[in-house]
Amino acid sequence: MAAIINTFADLITIILGVIALWNIIWHRKKISAFVKLLSSTILNERVKRIKETLRSLQSINFNDKENRQEIYALLGAVVGQVKQFADHDPKFKELHVEIHEYLNRTKALNEPAKRRIVSELDALLDAKTTEAALTILEQNNGS
Repeated sequence: MAAIINTFADLITIILGVIALWNIIWHRKKISAFVKLLSSTILNERVKRIKETLRSLQSINFNDKENRQEIYALLGAVVGQVKQFADHDPKFKELHVEIHEYLNRTKALNEPAKRRIVSELDALLDAKTTEAALTILEQNNGS
């Protein structure tokens, strides 16, 4: 009796597996579009969080000595947030290294340098988001 039930369960599993594979093959464009949309959403959320940190960083002044610890803490957060981008993009890598130099105090940080870093990162993030959106549009138009 158990052998019959196991065989029946295996047969159902095989049938459902074949149906799933057929659906994956048949609807691969829709699945691909969904995955692209999902990855774009994840990228946009990551960029949004980084930009929130940048806004916080921009709102405080380095010339006020009581703000310096918070500025260094926010720079540390930014370094962690852009690490994945820095691993794949030389422009992000360059800023990532520079921020590390400020954090390690091997390079002196001041208000103009802080504002420049914020502006450059903001521009790079905008470019990254635009690039991702254009890539999705081009891939969808090409298929």
